[in-house]
Amino acid sequence: MLQAVFGELGQTAREKLFAYRHLLAIPALGVAAPFLFLRFGHIPSGGALEARWNAAGLCALLLGQGLRVWGAGYIGRAGRSKRLKAATLTTAGPYAHVRNPLYLGNFFLCLGVMFLTESYLLLLLCVVIFWALYLPVIAVEEEFLQAQFGADYLAYRQRVPRLIPRLTAAWKGQGTFQWKNLRKEYLSLAGVASAVLAVKAIDQPTYPLSFLAASGLLLLVPSLLERALKKA
Repeated sequence: MLQAVFGELGQTAREKLFAYRHLLAIPALGVAAPFLFLRFGHIPSGGALEARWNAAGLCALLLGQGLRVWGAGYIGRAGRSKRLKAATLTTAGPYAHVRNPLYLGNFFLCLGVMFLTESYLLLLLCVVIFWALYLPVIAVEEEFLQAQFGADYLAYRQRVPRLIPRLTAAWKGQGTFQWKNLRKEYLSLAGVASAVLAVKAIDQPTYPLSFLAASGLLLLVPSLLERALKKA
C-alpha cells in the first residue's frame, strides 16, 4: 500500500526524501518543544511511577541502540548513505527478523527519550509523528530495493515483516556482521546522549545552561572530528 501511495512521487522527489531523511527530526522537535517547556501532559514527579518511566526509557534506549548496532554491523555505510544504493540484498542477522531494523531502532531511541521527558502526551505524539514522517521514507527505500533485486526482494518481503519482528529468523540469509561497519555509529550515540542531556536541562533549573552546553558539544564535536579526519 505504501508503494502505491508514494509511488507517484517523481524520481527526484523520492531521492531527496531519502537523502534528507535525517532532517525529519527538525519538524518533530518543533512540535515537541511546547510540551517540554510548558510541562503539558506530564506524569507526577517523584514516586514509583516516575522511577518506572525512567526505567522504561532506559530499556527503550538500550534496545534501540542495540538494534542499530546489530543492523549497522551488517549493512555498513549504506545505512547512512544519502543515495539510494545497494550492491547486495542483506537478509542475515536482524534483517532475517525484520526488514527495517535501523528505523525500528531509531523508533525505540525516540521512545526512550520521550519516556525521559515524563510526558505521556509526548509519548503518544512520538509514535504518531515518527511513523508519519518515516513511513514514506521506508516506502521509497523498499520501492528501490524491489526495482534493484526483483524476485529476490519479493521473496524476502513475503517472509520477513516490515516493522514487527518475527521471533525466529526467516532463513540464514545473506550478509555478515563486521565491526568495521560500526565506525560511524558513534554519531547515533552522540545524538541520543545529546537529546537526553537536553531533556535533563529542562528538568534541572539550577544548571540548565551546563546541560545544554554539553548537549550541543555532543552534537558538534563528532561532526567536527569527522571533517578533520577527512582533511587529514
